[in-house]
Amino acid sequence: MKTHSQGTFQEILCNLTKLTILLLWGNRFSGHIPLELGYLVNLENLDLTLNTLSGSIPITIGNLTKLNTLSFYHNELSGQIPRELGYLVNLENLYLNINKLSGSIPNNLGSLTELTKLVLAQNQLSGSIS
Repeated sequence: MKTHSQGTFQEILCNLTKLTILLLWGNRFSGHIPLELGYLVNLENLDLTLNTLSGSIPITIGNLTKLNTLSFYHNELSGQIPRELGYLVNLENLYLNINKLSGSIPNNLGSLTELTKLVLAQNQLSGSIS
């Protein structure tokens, strides 16, 4: 459904279980990130940057253990960073900057041994990573 120049995120994408790369940046998608994205267990790169997505990051994203890049920056996401992101053992790049995230940074992000880029700037986060 489109309203003027803004669109909603299509949940039909969640049926593409063999998908390895999903790049949807800069499309003015609005609404919440569908929980069903967590069923795309073969994803290696998920990029929803530069949209107007709101609500929290679904805990089901923690199911995407093949991810090496997760990019949700420059949206309107709120709430806490889910602890389940610490399950992304192959994650190399995590971009959550320029959102409305708050609360403590999950400690288990520090156990992601492959992580080389972590960008959390321009949120209301607290705590440290160990």
